[in-house]
Amino acid sequence: MKKFLSLVLIVIVLFTSFSVISVSAAAEFEVEDGVLLSYNGNSTSVSIPSDVRYIADYAFEGNTKITSVKLNLVSAIGNKAFSGCTSLKTVTDDAYVTSCGAYAFENTPFFSNSSEIVLGTVLVKATAQGSFTVPSGVTSVAPYTCAGNTKITSLSVPDNVSEIGEGAFYNCTQLSSVSVSDKVASIGAFAFEGTPWLKNRTEDYVVAGSGILIDVNTTSATVKIPDNVRYIGAGAFYKNTTLKSLSLHNKLSGIGMRAFAGCTALSSVEFPASLVMIDKEAFSGCTSLKSVIVPDTVSLLGESAFLGCKALTTAEVYSDVPISSGLFAGCTSLGSVIIASETKKIGDYAFNNCTKLQELSVPDTVTFISNTAFSGCDKLTVYCNDDSYMAKQSDVLGINASQIGDANLDGVVNIRDATQIQKAIADIVTLSFSSRLRGDADFSGVINVRDATRIQKNLADLD
Repeated sequence: MKKFLSLVLIVIVLFTSFSVISVSAAAEFEVEDGVLLSYNGNSTSVSIPSDVRYIADYAFEGNTKITSVKLNLVSAIGNKAFSGCTSLKTVTDDAYVTSCGAYAFENTPFFSNSSEIVLGTVLVKATAQGSFTVPSGVTSVAPYTCAGNTKITSLSVPDNVSEIGEGAFYNCTQLSSVSVSDKVASIGAFAFEGTPWLKNRTEDYVVAGSGILIDVNTTSATVKIPDNVRYIGAGAFYKNTTLKSLSLHNKLSGIGMRAFAGCTALSSVEFPASLVMIDKEAFSGCTSLKSVIVPDTVSLLGESAFLGCKALTTAEVYSDVPISSGLFAGCTSLGSVIIASETKKIGDYAFNNCTKLQELSVPDTVTFISNTAFSGCDKLTVYCNDDSYMAKQSDVLGINASQIGDANLDGVVNIRDATQIQKAIADIVTLSFSSRLRGDADFSGVINVRDATRIQKNLADLD
C-alpha cells in the first residue's frame, strides 16, 4: 500500500446554529455557528460554552495555561485541538463526544499519564499489549489511537464500533491478527499500514468491515471492483500507475479520499447510479482521465476531486451539491462542462487555470460564485439565463455570458434552436456535446421537448 499521511477532516452535522455568544464570554471564546474557533482567555480551568458542539482544529493548540477543561455539550473535537497544552491534566463532562480528530491531545499530561482514554464513545488512546479488544461502549477509534504500538499482537473490533480512524493502528509492527466486525462502516487511510496483518494479505482486494476496500495487490491494468465492496477506502489505489480501466458495480456507495489519486494511466471511469460520495482528491492527478459524469445521486463531492486531471476534456455534473473548491482546478485540457440540476454554489478556484475552458452551463439555482472560481479561464463563455445570478456576476468575474438555448451553435437563440432540438428528439440529427450543453434550456441534463418549449417561451417573453 502507498504512503501518504494526512489529517482527516471531521464532518459534523450541527443540530443547533449560533453565530454569536454572550458578551461576557465573547472576549474568551470565538464561536461561530456552534463551532469554537479559538480560545482567547487566560483561565486555567475552562468550561466550554453550552452552545458549542464542535471544537475546531487547533483551537487551544499551544495554550500552556489551561489545566482542566469541561466539555459540556461538545460532540466533536478537531485535529490538534489541545495539542501542546502542556499543563492540561483533566478533561471532564465528555459524555456527548462522538468524534475526535488526530493528535487532539498530544503533548499534554492528560494524554501522557493514561494508558487508555475514552471520551464519550471515542477511544482516543490505547497502549495495549498482546491481545486487545476495543472496549464496549466505544463507537469510534480516533485517528492514530494506537499508532506505533509495537506490543499489540492481535486486535478484535466488535460490533459496537462503527468507525476506525486514519492511521489508528499505523506501524503496529507486531500486529499479526485482526478481526473487524462487519458493522464497521468506515476505515480511514492507513489504519493498518505497516502491520504484519496487512503485509501478509495476498488477495487482490483486501476487504474489511462493512465492505470497505482498504488495500489492493492486483497489478492488472483492467480492474473490476468486486461485488462485496461497498466503499473504496481512502488511498486504496493511490499512485497505482498500471491501472488503465475501472469498472464500478451498481452497489458501490462511496469513493474515499485520494482513493485513485495519482493513477496516471487511468483513462476511463463510469460512476454507478448507486454512488453517493466522491471524497476529497479522489481522482486528483489522474492525468489520462478524459471525461467524467457525476450522477445526480452523489450527495458529497469533495474538494479537488479531479484536481490536475490534465487530459480531461469534458465534464458533466448532475448532482445538486456545490461545485467544491478546486474541483477541476488545473484541468488544462478541459473545454466543456455541463452543470445541471439544482447546484447553488461554485467554490474557490473550482476551475482555476482551466486554460482551454470555453463553455460552461450554469443553472438559475446558482446563487454564489467565488471571485476565484474561474481564475485563468480567459476563453470561457458561460451559458445561462439573462436574468440569472450568473449573468449578473459575469462582468464582475470578467467572463462572457450568453443566453442558454443555442442548440444549433449559430450564436443566437431563436426558433431554429427549438427546431434543432425537435429534430434531435426525432433522431433526424445527432447533437454534439456543445449542442447539448447550450441547448439544455431547463438545465435538466437531458435534451427533450421541455427544452424546445422553454426556448419558445423565452422568445415569446412568457417566462
